[in-house]
Parts: sequence; C-alpha cells; structure tokens
Amino acid sequence: MPFVLFLIFLSLISCGSPGDSKIVQLPVSQDKFIVFSGELISPPSEIEKEAYRFRSRFYNCPVKNFGKFKPDNGTYAFSEGDCRLVYTENHFSSEGKKYNFRTTAPKTWTHAFIELEGMDPIAGMYSPGENPFWFVNSDSESKSELVLNHNFDFESMENPIPDKDQDSLASKFSPIIVLKKDKVNLPTNIEKYYRHHSALPMKKKKDSDAFEIFDPSKDFYLDLDSSLYNKGDTHIYYHVRPADTMLSGMSPNALPGFRDNRNYRYLKGSGNLVISYYIWYDFNAGPSPMGNNHQGDLESFAILVDSKGNPLRFMVTGHDHVMLDTSWTNINSIDNHPIIYIAHGRNSDGGNPTSPYGGYEVGLEAGNALFNSLADPKDIFPAIGPDSQLIVPGNLNSDLLKNVRIGPGEWLDPKNTKYIDASPFVTRKIARLVKWEEPGWINKPAVKDPDKTHSVPEESAFFMNFAGRLGKNPHSELKILSLSQWGKSPVNVPFKMNDEQHFTYEKPSRDRCEKARVGDYCEKFKGDEKTPQSR
Repeated sequence: MPFVLFLIFLSLISCGSPGDSKIVQLPVSQDKFIVFSGELISPPSEIEKEAYRFRSRFYNCPVKNFGKFKPDNGTYAFSEGDCRLVYTENHFSSEGKKYNFRTTAPKTWTHAFIELEGMDPIAGMYSPGENPFWFVNSDSESKSELVLNHNFDFESMENPIPDKDQDSLASKFSPIIVLKKDKVNLPTNIEKYYRHHSALPMKKKKDSDAFEIFDPSKDFYLDLDSSLYNKGDTHIYYHVRPADTMLSGMSPNALPGFRDNRNYRYLKGSGNLVISYYIWYDFNAGPSPMGNNHQGDLESFAILVDSKGNPLRFMVTGHDHVMLDTSWTNINSIDNHPIIYIAHGRNSDGGNPTSPYGGYEVGLEAGNALFNSLADPKDIFPAIGPDSQLIVPGNLNSDLLKNVRIGPGEWLDPKNTKYIDASPFVTRKIARLVKWEEPGWINKPAVKDPDKTHSVPEESAFFMNFAGRLGKNPHSELKILSLSQWGKSPVNVPFKMNDEQHFTYEKPSRDRCEKARVGDYCEKFKGDEKTPQSR
C-alpha cells in the first residue's frame, strides 16, 4: 500500500491548475482606441442614481486556446496557460444614464466586454440584459478608433408563465422513479432542514480564480444535520420557463466561464417551454467505495414541450454536463410520466445519477489508470423487478402500473420489448411538487408576475433564496490516507448549470449523449410516437 500511496502522491503533485496563475496584462497600442458608449433604459429605483460605474476588459483568446470542442456534450477543453487570465481592465463612471468612454486598445484582442457594476441590490430581481455584454473583434481593417455600442435595457425577472400553468405542466410530467431495493439514499426533501441547519462562510482555497463567473459557493454553504438523512417525504422541485431564456454570459460572443446565474431574462421565443425537475438526496456516496462522497445532492432532468404542452424532447444532466438529450419517443413513459432510473455504484450506494433506461451499467473515469484500477467506479442502473423499488406521482392511476411496457414496442423490436407488472414494487408516492420561485422576488410584492404574488412558505424560502452550496462540502478533496474522494455539495438552483456548459444556456435541443470509460449513457432504443405510453 505505501507504494500505491506514493504513486498517487506523484500524480497529484504533477497536476497544475489555471487558478494558480497570476493575472497578466495585455500589451497596449498607443495609436488604437476603443470607445464604449450607450445608455441605461428604465433602470429600477433600487439602483437609480446620477452616475453609474462600469468596467471594461479586453482579452486575446483565439478559438484554438479553448482546445477541442466536444459536440456530444457541449464542452470545451482548456489548456493550463489559460488566456482568460491575460487581459487589460478599465473602470469609469458616467454622468447620468448615458455613458461614453474612450480608452487605448490592446495591440491584439479577440474579445471585450462592458459591464455595469453595482447590480447586487437588484440581483435576481431585474435584468439589464447580458451583463457583462460581450463583443468579438471583427475590425479587419485595423481602424484607429472603434466604437462599441450597447444599451442596458432593464426588465423584471419575474416568470411570465402563470402559476397554474406551471403547476399543471409539472404535475403532468412528474416522474416515476426506479431505485435499487436496498438503496440507502432515497429522494427526500430539503425543507426538513429548515430549523436544523447552519450557514457557514466558505474559506477560499486560492487567491486567484481562473473564472469570472458568479459562483455563490465562494461565500456560504449549509452544514446539514446528518441525523435527518433519509427521513421525510419525497418532494420533487421544478421550474418552468420559456425555452429561449437568456442567461448572462452564455451568448456566442462570451468567453467560456463568464456566467452569472443571478441574471437571466425570460424570452418569448418559439413558444416552447422547458420543465426542469430537481431531485434532492441528503447524501451522495459516490460510484465506488473510494467515493466522491458529499453532503447534499441535486440531480436534474428536463422536458421540452411545445406551446400546447405536448412533449418533444427529454434531457438528463449529470457528471457536470448533458448525459443524454433525445426525442421523447425514445424513452418510456406512462400517461406522460417519464420512467427514470437512479443508479447505485460498484459496492457503493452510488452517486444518484439519472437515466431514462434501466438494466445497464457504465464504467466511469476515475482520473488515471491507477485510480481506474483501484476504484473501478460504475453507475449501475436497476431494472424494474423484485430487486427494485418505485416512487410514483401521487396523481398516477395505479392500474397503469400493472402492465408497463419497457422498450420500443413489439411492433418495432419484439426481442427488446417486455411488459412488467410494476405495482408490487411501489414503496412511496411523491408527496409534494415544489415550484422554484425566482430567488430575488421571494415574498416580495409583484411587479409583472401574472399571479400578482411571490408567496413562498418559510421552510421553502430559506433554501430557495440561499446563495451557496446545499451541504457542508464546498471543495473537492482527495483523502490519500483513506483512499477516498469527497466532491462538492451542489450549488443552489433554480438553474442547474454546469461549468463546462459555457456557450449556450442548455435546454433539450439536439441529439447528443455522453460516452464513458466503458459504455455510454446514450439511447438504448429508438421508438416512435406509440412508444411513450401516453395515450
């Protein structure tokens, strides 16, 4: 064992991190100038003043610096010499709502932004649009002066979808959850911690950060009372939004990593809607005996529906990216309720990942060949049967569970289609569907909300409005002496965004799936309009 520990130690000290680098200034030209100009439109009274503060930056980050783009899961690989740590920065103020600032430009730059500062009083309440607003250098003629114009137009961030419509959609598509019979960590609820938690300040591990994203986990985390683990009813949390919602920092012009989860804007767009579901677990035991343990776990999936509420696509996230994005016809559902399977691990209770398919397993990457050999982490998805248990929606007709189709249907593939009486395996029902209110508006008077209310029960409001991590594990940590790994507790939602998903605000949109060390999370069958048992 000492030799193994020595090898692990060598592997750790050989790994660098972009966050350890120092900020470097870009070289500036003395005969090229940039003018930032624009105005603020309808700023709310909470920030209205005679002068406003701004910040501008320039970067030189050609696409090649981002490494290889992986279209399967929408991620970019970054090099250790991170170009986002090299920039020039200026601060300036305006006289009133209009701004105009002239500055020297770097000799070479690819991206620039203008940011309106001092937005904390309205964070989560009013959106000025993308902030910072990004520009890409298209000055092929190398003009001596270039004007970059942008207006910050403020709008309320209240959800334009009436509560009754959100509730109806969430109830219509609430999941049928399949777990291993002896799984310890079951979906419960976070409201039970209302009077049994501690909010603790988080200590930073590094003086500099590679990313300029708003990360509430840098501030606080919850220390949850472990005596309440796996107690209480199952609540499913949900958020319904227009599919084309804007999230600041996710435009095609923005550099990856510059994301602000507090600043989003609902856009009417195509009329399609996304229903995001979040399943809460008190603890994550990891996919092997070596762990990735952490307190608190939120796993999510999303359904894209058209303006009439007809399901179009299904997407599940996990392992920090999109695991599967597929047509609704390629999964099994009963009366519109998707059947989802929760994995256990190899000799472990598992990390709670979700899949619309059961009866298969995936071998995960532990970091390198040595860790793969020692840990051999796996996601093992159960099948419906005597070794499983089911948590079902409260509004599901129980008779429908007596003849559940698994697979595409005998008309497409009789060999891989079977029918199961799942009713004996039901152990509990979903007790509540909890709507995730817009955090900045919780229990405040409405401005544009169609329901004219933002009323949220106290026990739900305490964590919906909590800006931090839901659990006492704010950092990832490898404990060499015990050969165990501890991961991070989840950042609070309403939008579960992953660090790799920088360029687009993810929604079910196109066929993609995650490959693994052994196996994948891809479609297990191709169905048609008759495959979901929704009629």
